[in-house]
Amino acid sequence: MTAVPPATSTETSAPTSPASTATTALTTAQPPTCEDKSCGNSGAKCISLYQSYTCQCPYQFFYTSSACVEGKVFPGQLTVNIPYTPEMQTVNSSHYSELYQAIENFFQKAFSKQRDYGQTVIKTVSGRSSARKRSTGETDVEFMNIFGVKTTLSNTTVEELIKNVTDDNLINPKTYKPLSECAVYGCDPVTTTCQKSADGILVCQCKEGAFKKNVEDRVCSYCNSMCTSENHEHCTYNKTGFPICSCLPDFKLEESKCVPCPVGYSGVDCKNNFLLIVIILACVLGAAILILLVVVICLSVRTTKKSDPEKKHLLNLNKKNAEELSNGSSGSNVEAGGRIFPRIKTNMGRANQGFEGGNPYTANPPNRNYLPEKDYDYDDDYDMSARSDGFRLQRRS
Repeated sequence: MTAVPPATSTETSAPTSPASTATTALTTAQPPTCEDKSCGNSGAKCISLYQSYTCQCPYQFFYTSSACVEGKVFPGQLTVNIPYTPEMQTVNSSHYSELYQAIENFFQKAFSKQRDYGQTVIKTVSGRSSARKRSTGETDVEFMNIFGVKTTLSNTTVEELIKNVTDDNLINPKTYKPLSECAVYGCDPVTTTCQKSADGILVCQCKEGAFKKNVEDRVCSYCNSMCTSENHEHCTYNKTGFPICSCLPDFKLEESKCVPCPVGYSGVDCKNNFLLIVIILACVLGAAILILLVVVICLSVRTTKKSDPEKKHLLNLNKKNAEELSNGSSGSNVEAGGRIFPRIKTNMGRANQGFEGGNPYTANPPNRNYLPEKDYDYDDDYDMSARSDGFRLQRRS
């Protein structure tokens, strides 16, 4: 009898087929390995163990004499009085080897009188949990006992043979529980349903909407050949780690089709509305700026209309004078008689008539119109006389 570990895999694809195997015991100095190719051409898979190896056949077959032989499976569970450690999940560790040896010794005792007994295959190893403690010092083991395909044993007789063992210190036979074949076959419970056909063959049937890449796969995928970027779809993994076909980012599912997100939405399933918030804020700010601009223009126009009338008159008058100057006119003030400054009037005596040419106020030069006129009278007590160097005032006698 040989207890054999299941093949382990960290991938999400279908697990490898469980098998019954036989460990080849060699007495050579070096521990045997899979490099020795001792499984031959039987179709069995070689698995390295601690200082040994095993040949793993497909489900419902066991390895013997370099060949895989069809058999009948009796699954079950036992509790082993060996403290559980995480290293037991590694089949080539010494901790797993200790558990492996305990299972092998126990079933050799239980089925020692059964000639059609083939092999025992260990499926899973786990720490036993309790309500008070996270784990105890015991280890739960699920396994498959495989007998010849023509065996007359049943689940009831197999259970009786196991519980009749009384001299094992590591395994309590009363902890044995029979299991269904689907419990150890390895169908993925999320994407498949385990079914047994009329001829006794187990099949992992895909659930609605899931697909298989290969007929023998025990896990199905929700991604088919139509899950492409042309249809705005891609294959992703759900929370349980299995592939599903979903819409690309910035698309969402509507009526079984992936359509673009509405304006303002983006991301996976169009759940991100950040762009919509930005658009709303931009519209509000734009409207506020426009209203402020209109108010400023209205206030500016109203201020212009209410400007000082006198200031407007002076501005218009200044504009008129500028136009007259540009047309060649004097640009004089109308109120000042067409002159910039008021004319100063003088009353010169006859004695000064000879100097009229030198007096800017009595003379009549060409630019007379541009000089102010005398607008005052001389004092009667004074008279103006001329000297060679200018004018002077004299008191009249």
